[in-house]
Amino acid sequence: MTATPDLAYSYMRFSTIDQEEGDTIRRQTAMRDAFVKRHGLELDNKIKLIDRGVKSFRGQNRNDKHALGQFLALVQTGKIRPQSWFIVESLDRLSREDVDEALQLLLSLTNAGIRVVQLLPVEVIYQKPVDAMRLIIGIMEMSRANTESKVKSVRVGEAWEEKWNEARSGKAQTANCPRWLRKVGDSYEPITDRAAAVKLMFELSSDGYGITKIIAKLKEAGHEPFGGGKTWNMSYIGRILTNRAVIGEFQPCREGKPLGVPIENYFTPVIEPGLFARVQDGLKRRSPGRKPKTKHGVNLFQSLLVNAPDHDRIEFKFFTDKRTNSKFARYVNSLAMAGQAEYVSFPVVPFETGILESLREIDPKEVLPQHDQAEQEVTSLAAQYADIETQLAAIEEQLVRGETVGVLVNAAKRLETKKRELSERLTEARRRAENVQSEQWGECQSLCWSIDSAKDQETARMRLRTALRRVVEKIYCVFVRDGIRQIAHCQIHFVGSTKVRHVRMLYRTEHKMPKRTLPMFFRWQTDTQDQGDVSDDVDFSKPDVAQAWVPFFTECCGREHWKRFEKTNV
Repeated sequence: MTATPDLAYSYMRFSTIDQEEGDTIRRQTAMRDAFVKRHGLELDNKIKLIDRGVKSFRGQNRNDKHALGQFLALVQTGKIRPQSWFIVESLDRLSREDVDEALQLLLSLTNAGIRVVQLLPVEVIYQKPVDAMRLIIGIMEMSRANTESKVKSVRVGEAWEEKWNEARSGKAQTANCPRWLRKVGDSYEPITDRAAAVKLMFELSSDGYGITKIIAKLKEAGHEPFGGGKTWNMSYIGRILTNRAVIGEFQPCREGKPLGVPIENYFTPVIEPGLFARVQDGLKRRSPGRKPKTKHGVNLFQSLLVNAPDHDRIEFKFFTDKRTNSKFARYVNSLAMAGQAEYVSFPVVPFETGILESLREIDPKEVLPQHDQAEQEVTSLAAQYADIETQLAAIEEQLVRGETVGVLVNAAKRLETKKRELSERLTEARRRAENVQSEQWGECQSLCWSIDSAKDQETARMRLRTALRRVVEKIYCVFVRDGIRQIAHCQIHFVGSTKVRHVRMLYRTEHKMPKRTLPMFFRWQTDTQDQGDVSDDVDFSKPDVAQAWVPFFTECCGREHWKRFEKTNV
C-alpha cells in the first residue's frame, strides 16, 4: 500500500503591496514547488498562508488576524499534524524581530513537531532535535534580518522627522489631504462646494441634527458625495465631524501611531474652532453609549444578507419599544438608515428561526455538487463528532458542580472511546472525499441544532456565524409589510453550488384591540414551488427580477391572503 505523502504548508510575506506586482510571488512559488517535488511532499492548498503588506519587524504577522498567526494557532491546537513541513523563502519572511523573539518562534514550531524549511540563502531544514550548526546558521540569519530592519527603521524615522520639520514651517508635503482640500504649490486650498458641505454638516450638528437628518439636508442643498462612494456614508460624515483637520490641525503618524505633537494651521481651516468645540460637546452629550448585551448581540448573518430589489446591504440594528422601553433587533436596509431609500425591515428573532430551521432540514446531497458516498459519510461523522464534543463539555460542567461523579466519569469514558473511533473513521472518510464542503455542512447543521440550548450564547453564535459563512454564499431578501403583517422571502445561494433554496417567513406581531387581542403569528415554509408561485429558476440575485416579485409578496401580505395562511398553519 502506497504511503500517504507528508503535507507541506507554504508561507509567503511581503511588507508592501507593491512587492506583489514584482517578481516576489513567482520567485517564492518556483523555489517552493521545486523543494516539494524533490522531497515527494503534498502541498496543502486549503490554507492560504500569504501575508500581503504585513511587516514582521515588531511581530505584526504573528497577530491572529494575519495568516502566520492563524497558522500558529492551528499548530497549538493540534490541527496541523506533527511531521508536517512549513516552507519559507528565508527566515526573515518569518520574523525580523530581535533574535531572542525570532528564535523562540522558530523553536515553538520545531517543538510542536513541525519541520521548518529555509530555502535561501542556503537550504536548511530545522526539525527536532535541532542540529547545533543549523541553529547557528538560523541565528545568524535572524540577526542579519533584525539589523537590516533596525537600520532601515532609523533611516526612515530620520526622513520622516525631516519631512515633518518642513511641515511645521507651513510647507505642504503631499497631495494626500482631506477630500475637501487640494494641494496647490506649497499649500492647500478649499474646494468650494465640498468646504461648504463640511460647514453645513457642522452647523447642523451644532443645532442638534443627527447624521441621518444631516444627509437629508445635504441632499436637499444639492451637495454631491465626496467620500469615495455614490451616496453619502454615515460613518464618513461621523469621521468628518470629529476630524481636527477642519480647523487646520494635522497629526503626523507613523504605522498608525501619533508622531510628535499636532501641527497647527498646516491645512487651510474651513471651520471656526468655536463651532468645532460646540459640535464635539454636542456629540459627547448625545452619544448613546454601548448597546446592552442581549441574546442577539452577535449578528449570525453578517455580510450575507442582501436587499434583493436594489442590492443594498441589510444591517442588524437595535431599536427601543417606547411603550415598554425594551430593546429589540431588526434587519434593516442600509440606505434607509441614511434616508436614501425606502425603509424595509424584518424582526431578527423570526428571521433567524426560519432560516436556521430550513438549513437544519436541507439534505446536503441536494445542494453539494458531485456528492458521493464518501462525502455523505463525512457529513454524518462530522455531525456525530461535534455532538459527542457537546456532550463531553456538558459532563465536564456537571463534574465541576460535583454531580454524581462515578456515573459521569463512566459516561465520559464511553464517549471518549466512541470519539476516538469516530475520529479514525472521519480521518479515513476525509481522505476519500475531495469536497470539503460536506464536512462544513455537518458542522453547520450540528450548530444549528444546538444553538438554542447553548449556555454561552455569544460564543455559540460566533461559531455558528463562522460556520454559516462557509456554506452560504449570499441570502437575497425581499421584505414587505401591510400594517402588522410582514413577509420575508429569501433565496439562499450556497458556496460551491448552483442550487438555491427559497424560504418564506410570515410574521404578525401581537396586536391588542379594545375587545380582543390578536396573538402573534409566525410560519416559515420552503415549499413555495408547490403553491405555483416562485420556482427555483427565478434568480433573486438580479435586482430587476426581485423587484418584479415585490407586488406579488405585497399582495400575499394582504388581509385576504393572510387568512388563508392562518387556516393552513401547522
